[in-house]
Amino acid sequence: ITYTLGTGCFSTMVLTINPIPATITGITNICSGATSTLSSATTGGTWSSSNTLIATVGSATGIMTGVGTGGITTINYTMPTGCATSISVTINPIPGTFGGTFSGCVGYATILTNTASGGTWTSSSPSMATIAPLTGVVATLSAGNPIMTYTMPGGCFATQTITINSLPAA
Repeated sequence: ITYTLGTGCFSTMVLTINPIPATITGITNICSGATSTLSSATTGGTWSSSNTLIATVGSATGIMTGVGTGGITTINYTMPTGCATSISVTINPIPGTFGGTFSGCVGYATILTNTASGGTWTSSSPSMATIAPLTGVVATLSAGNPIMTYTMPGGCFATQTITINSLPAA
């Protein structure tokens, strides 16, 4: 850059313009406890998380891990020049601990619970046992081992197998 006075005197300075790193790519919506590898086509940068209580990221690898009960945070990729790019990531909560009775005979009813609220229930085999999506009320219909799934908003889920025994012969 040159600055010239009306008298013809001038001063010149070299100014370096550094590029912003390429856009961050990778899966940015994961469950707590899961990992995703983030990347940028620009090499040589360092990764960081704006909130390590929601997501951590390997400073050299870009491997992000969802932590805690989830939330939204920002992952940054910074070049040695200070130029950076960032991306918002969502970490979804996973279900907690199951409660209820997990075995019984055909015809028994129970209520399954989960310490995490806001999820919905489904049965792997409604011909063996049905489950009310919002209340967790189970009705057993035939012998077997159906799997009950509790899914949180955001898609994270956990499963619990129940055992349904045949009724004894008269």
